[in-house]
Amino acid sequence: MFIKILYLPIEIKQREYDAQILLAAKAAIKGYQVFLGTHAAIYALLRTNKIPTGILLDKGMPSRERLLWLRKKCDEIWVMDAEVSPIHTSDVLKSELPSRTYKAGVDGIDKYLVVGEMAYNAASTYFGSQNFKVLKSGWPRMEIGGPLGLKIYHKEINAINKKYPSFYLFASSFAGNRDPIQVAGQRKATLHEQTPFWNEFALQNRYEKFLYTIECLKKWDADSRIPTIIVRPHVAESIQIWREKLGNLKKTFLEEEGNATSWIYASSGVIHQGSTLSIQSHIAGKENLFLKDAAFEGYSAISERVSHVIISGTRPPVPVNLRDSSYINPNYSPQIIDSIVYSPPEGAISTILGEMDRVPGSPDGSTSAPKLMISQLTLRSIRRAIGLLRDEAYWKLGRINLHPQSRSIPGGLGRKEITRIFKALNYSDSVVASRMTLNLWEFRAKK
Repeated sequence: MFIKILYLPIEIKQREYDAQILLAAKAAIKGYQVFLGTHAAIYALLRTNKIPTGILLDKGMPSRERLLWLRKKCDEIWVMDAEVSPIHTSDVLKSELPSRTYKAGVDGIDKYLVVGEMAYNAASTYFGSQNFKVLKSGWPRMEIGGPLGLKIYHKEINAINKKYPSFYLFASSFAGNRDPIQVAGQRKATLHEQTPFWNEFALQNRYEKFLYTIECLKKWDADSRIPTIIVRPHVAESIQIWREKLGNLKKTFLEEEGNATSWIYASSGVIHQGSTLSIQSHIAGKENLFLKDAAFEGYSAISERVSHVIISGTRPPVPVNLRDSSYINPNYSPQIIDSIVYSPPEGAISTILGEMDRVPGSPDGSTSAPKLMISQLTLRSIRRAIGLLRDEAYWKLGRINLHPQSRSIPGGLGRKEITRIFKALNYSDSVVASRMTLNLWEFRAKK
């Protein structure tokens, strides 16, 4: 029997899990067999494939070695890179794509999905004669960022507002907050190529802006006019360093739990220095407050244009009735959203699945639980497990500059998030989600 099969790896739970659950459920309704899990869990499943089977939709370009292996296990390899963000202009993305892609990778994949027009222009230029592989699809994540998120997260939003009745959300996007001098030479995330955003000078610049932000937050905490501020660190930032730098403040708190969308909707507005969450905040109808002096010059033009006001250490985020004309952002032009986020009438997910429908079906991708367990017990997977434990310890000791799995997949891939979306969208009568292993789920249409 030939069916449509889709593999969905998860790298960062808070950013990707809910959107991929939604994609998995909608695909299952269309008749797809969907496997959603961590990269390790998906790879263990793929090792059981004797012939290439199904479509892998990855969140980034696989390494050369991994790509060659995946070609033997999947019919097609698609990439929807979460780091090719709508906050960047086409020119910025053109300079940064080499850190996320490479020419042999372009040859080896089948589709490259992008969020909007600017990303499409940059990727098309990079792909050259193979630009037919670039698909302007939009992001499932942005679908959840709109009114749909209000429906999915209404319980979480109410719970947040009970704890914090009124607050601004600071969406941190320094992508690291360790002193570059202290971590020089330590193991860090692998890039295909160094770029202007990812080099030693840029790291030092971002660290200095992080320290500036700490001083701003301390000043604001002592200002009785300013409401509570909730700081949501980037996954690559050490929460321990945030705690140490902030100290014991009265109304500034660190929170990492749950999807960012629920915190955006619960907030009075979002403070940022160039975050993708500023786009989601704008879509959600929230006020954006741009901390321009902490932004990366040349990399935050889009975020600035969707921000209502400019704030700083001397121009604090006071309520609207206490602001003067100096707060007004002269570059505010929210219509830019139409050229950075593609929102097809049928939705990003339907667009993606419509394109996937063109790929022929494959034999059923199911495998027995014992066979899957054996596939996970390879020498390489055992070494990886030992490495993960080592990395957890090294991260806490400050000996590596690469965030561990406890930061990227906190608590594992559980059923709670699946149940929440199924209940909100009435999927329980049409889709079955079955746990295959600890961090691997199978989605099928209910018979």
